[in-house]
Amino acid sequence: MKATYRKYSPACSALHWRTIRISLLQIEGVYGHGNFDDAGDDLVYALREVCAAIDVGQRCQVDIDSSHNNPWFHAFIFKVADLSAEEYAMLISRIRVLELWDEDFQITERDL
Repeated sequence: MKATYRKYSPACSALHWRTIRISLLQIEGVYGHGNFDDAGDDLVYALREVCAAIDVGQRCQVDIDSSHNNPWFHAFIFKVADLSAEEYAMLISRIRVLELWDEDFQITERDL
């Protein structure tokens, strides 16, 4: 079963989306048990800082994937749209400051 949570997620199919996966266990280690709202708010705030977008609600989507039987693989999915390479690098830098970035938790095209 997949749990779905969409706080910031209007559908914008024409945009170029990048997906950032964050372990739910990692979020709970930083923010406390079940405190995914604060993590999501901090991620959206970081996105706002990086791209100074007023339409940040149109440029990100948040979801939770708990479909795997093993909680180790449960993920907070943060999708961002239309960021330049520089903006994306700055966003990852801010996610590192939040102590939420794990390179090994990301899925690349070679993993598919």
